[in-house]
Amino acid sequence: MFHYDATLKPTHYTVIVPKRGLIKDLVTNVGRLSGTAPDNLIVTEVKRSHFHKFFASNDALEKIDDKDIIYM
Repeated sequence: MFHYDATLKPTHYTVIVPKRGLIKDLVTNVGRLSGTAPDNLIVTEVKRSHFHKFFASNDALEKIDDKDIIYM
């Protein structure tokens, strides 16, 4: 997770979510671990140093491949 304050280093979280779940499930779990309100989190996929995709809360987690790197 990248912080709004650029002086802080990114924080890595490992969460367990259902494979057939929604992005909302991922955001809720990361929000709980980080103490951040889920409404303040944005889920993105980055490829080649560029934002490739922004996920909506109702997107299926199945759209994320195991090899994809996801940022919040």
